[in-house]
Amino acid sequence: MRFLSFLFLFSTPLLAQNSIGDGGPGSGGLTPSLSCPQAWMGRPSFSFEISNGLGGAQAYFGISARPDIATFNGAPLWMDLSAMVFTQPLLLNGAAGTPGAGSASIPLAVPPMNPLLVGRSYFAQTAVRDSGAMGGWATTNGIEVILTLQPQVFVGCNAGYNSPWYLVDGLQHQLSDNGSVYFNIHGAAYTPGGMDLFVPIMRDSIQHANFQSGSAVWSTFATLWDSAYGMEYDPDLKRLWSLVKDVSTGQYELTGYDADSASPNYGSIIARTNGANALGHVEIWSMAPNKKLAAVHQVFGDDIYIWNLDPASPNYLQKIMTVEVPNHGGSMFVVNTDSAWSSNGGELFVAIQHTGSVNGEIARYSFGQGAWIDHNTLLAGVQDIGETSDPPVMLGSAPTCLSASNVDDFMIVSGFGNNAATSAQGWVTRLDYSPGQGTGFQIISSPSLDLEEAWECSLSPEEDVIAVGTYGAIAGDIQFLDASTLSPISGIQLPNARNVSTLAWR
Repeated sequence: MRFLSFLFLFSTPLLAQNSIGDGGPGSGGLTPSLSCPQAWMGRPSFSFEISNGLGGAQAYFGISARPDIATFNGAPLWMDLSAMVFTQPLLLNGAAGTPGAGSASIPLAVPPMNPLLVGRSYFAQTAVRDSGAMGGWATTNGIEVILTLQPQVFVGCNAGYNSPWYLVDGLQHQLSDNGSVYFNIHGAAYTPGGMDLFVPIMRDSIQHANFQSGSAVWSTFATLWDSAYGMEYDPDLKRLWSLVKDVSTGQYELTGYDADSASPNYGSIIARTNGANALGHVEIWSMAPNKKLAAVHQVFGDDIYIWNLDPASPNYLQKIMTVEVPNHGGSMFVVNTDSAWSSNGGELFVAIQHTGSVNGEIARYSFGQGAWIDHNTLLAGVQDIGETSDPPVMLGSAPTCLSASNVDDFMIVSGFGNNAATSAQGWVTRLDYSPGQGTGFQIISSPSLDLEEAWECSLSPEEDVIAVGTYGAIAGDIQFLDASTLSPISGIQLPNARNVSTLAWR
């Protein structure tokens, strides 16, 4: 077994097993695929998997210390060939000459725990010799692999004063640490690799946990004058973003903090929008995968505002779009409760809650088309995924959380209202979709499991497990479900937990 631990060149970390670009097709128009699990340090088994290539074909697999945007014999190339740290020629399995039949497994050993390596990022891709490809070579998608700490789930509660928090082992699904904070928790963000965690505490501060010693060591990162909603980390700029109440204006603005520990401005505000709250009361927001755009919801209205957070853009910190969410529930009161972005950032998904037991909907906006996607062309207007889509979908009422895949075309939806398939309060659904199309979507419904008020859900870094948090006022727990089938895996009762409002995976 070879070790990845000899890869010492540093590159900017993003997300574990993040797909960084599409491959080039080969015979039959099929594009080979490359994937791998989360590279947490000390993992006993780890391998790269190649699939969908030409059967029996010659291939070359490589790992580079740096990404690139180039071509190889006309096919997309996403790693820097001048910074290669590992290469391996191989023959794909499968019937010789059969398109899509080629596959291979490349086992590598992830190094044991070493704090100096946590968060380091590497880029992998495979080229397959294929006479049916342009230039004679097909390429897989490029992927980024980050060396991380073992999986962990941060759980935060919205329970008023002395709101509890928990750290749950992401492998064994056991409680490893817990405590409480001054007031409500709305959001959390790990840095790539998981060495650092940032948590906004309403009316108090942004707290920072460092895991270099193995356990969480907490300190104050920044002081908050009032409330803060949501937390996102931009690894390129080493910047934290939250929707924070501005002390000078009393208005909520998207606020960027310097999170570079080597910077003299560490913990200081270095960027802030101007006018987000002036468009209507705002609390809910989401950030695009590239961290350059944010969608801010008008709480009591149908508008969503797109803000530019790219410092290189002439429209930096400006609102560049307003989109009005279509809804068809027939209720007088509608709330757009959450949003999430597709893995390539080309689509925005919005969860729509209607009053009472009216089933929710999912709206989809295509930035490429500049319009909301219609899921039933036989009806007038734009139809969301819901009761008026084709086929009709019964999501359940009060959807509150969307957790989107960073790699594939699916997301998890949870809600605290009526389960459309059972009499329970609380539900979880998996939505698979075809990018840019109003057809080809598929729903997997909630299991017959007690998911009382399933306010929060979150996909694991490997995107094979869902953590679901309940929001009950008496007790809260976490259920772990299989992300493909929604079958239950395990559950954990959290002592004194109530109103679980935040879930974040490491």
